[in-house]
Amino acid sequence: MFQRLKKEIRNYFGFTKSQTNGFLVLAAIMIIILLLPVIVTPLLPHFFKNKNNNTRDQQMLDSLIAVIEEKKQDQKAEYELFKFDPNQVDSLQMMRLGFPGFINQRIRNYRTSGGKFEIKKDLKKIYGFPESLYARVEDFIDIPEKRVTQNYSKELRKRENTKIIKAKKSYPPIKINSATAEELTRISGIGKVLSERIIKFRDKLGGFHSKEQLHEVYGLDSLVANRLKQEAVLESNKLKKISLRDITTKELAKHPYINWKTAKKIIHARDSLLKKNSTLKLECILSDSLYIKKIKPYLDY
Repeated sequence: MFQRLKKEIRNYFGFTKSQTNGFLVLAAIMIIILLLPVIVTPLLPHFFKNKNNNTRDQQMLDSLIAVIEEKKQDQKAEYELFKFDPNQVDSLQMMRLGFPGFINQRIRNYRTSGGKFEIKKDLKKIYGFPESLYARVEDFIDIPEKRVTQNYSKELRKRENTKIIKAKKSYPPIKINSATAEELTRISGIGKVLSERIIKFRDKLGGFHSKEQLHEVYGLDSLVANRLKQEAVLESNKLKKISLRDITTKELAKHPYINWKTAKKIIHARDSLLKKNSTLKLECILSDSLYIKKIKPYLDY
């Protein structure tokens, strides 16, 4: 019958023997594809139902494992009871307390990810932690039973702030115009790079005449600059002034606050006034009073 079918196909389509075989294989594949939904669809609800039950089954399995392990430990009486802080207890101590291996691992994973146990019941947040185990070790958990109240928290913060203030007062103030990089790193937020950058900027200026100039240091955050301002004292006698009597335009323009155009204007005015034996006044050369106030402390004329 199969050979007769192949003969009919060859006669009807004019296929060769190999083409006929290929046609039959292709037809068989198409029939399977068409029938597949009919066969598979009734099985899908059963598949998803089992999938949804996986989580519940896993929970039951974990609880069962915990109970079995705990019973084994109870039978062997190999656990000890001693005070412990779940935020610091190590694997060996947890084994001594009778913690199952998987609970031991989950506690360590929780702490590694940044988790913290604040009160005793937080230990129950660990997935699968047995109630019977918690009841056994509850009296030995060395953290508060209840959360700290708001008033107590405020009092605690107040004490901590007082300690910080006292600690700060134990240091001498930072003399900003002569401080070393090491002294500057006392300020929270200032490391080796920033301390060196502050000193480099200070030396280019010739010293700071105002604490506000600290905000001009590249990369120094305003909060950190404010901390430094609180700890710093100014030494006006440490300012390095530029003598305008014999300086050149090129030398004057090296100052961070003075560009080439301004330097040229100042030197031109100086040369003109020297011929007339007159006193140099920045107010007669520059119009911006705030700018004059900014550069005046660095100029000696």
